[in-house]
Amino acid sequence: IFDHKNRSSGINAEYGHICSDGPDKWIVHDTDLSYETVLKGIEEAVDSWNINSKRSINYKSFNPILHILKVDCPYPCKLWAVWALTNLCQTKANRFVPMLRRDGGVELLNKLKDAPDCPENIKHLSTLTIMKAYDPNIGPEIEETI
Repeated sequence: IFDHKNRSSGINAEYGHICSDGPDKWIVHDTDLSYETVLKGIEEAVDSWNINSKRSINYKSFNPILHILKVDCPYPCKLWAVWALTNLCQTKANRFVPMLRRDGGVELLNKLKDAPDCPENIKHLSTLTIMKAYDPNIGPEIEETI
């Protein structure tokens, strides 16, 4: 499920959102996938991805991803969310950095990275994204082309 490179980002996005609701909500019919197995798969997949890989994603808002960072959810879900923000802001900065600014992502990433229990890799990805958000060469307007 987790190692198909072209689709794993989207699949993990769905699993990340579902898992962020917690184990009480995890009910999968006709499968042997446990909540813990899916979380481990998300973490392993995200750790294997190239942060500079380009993806064909057309977000209109980062609010669904940012929601994961606001709630108490497992580490792999937060890792996926921060990785997704970093990837999009690194590879398509003119489109996604203004969106991150508009949706309050910079403030949320600052709060996340400054938390005493923030894992180092999430802190590193958050810092990369925050630095990109302060790049003076990226305008305030969201570039509508993908």
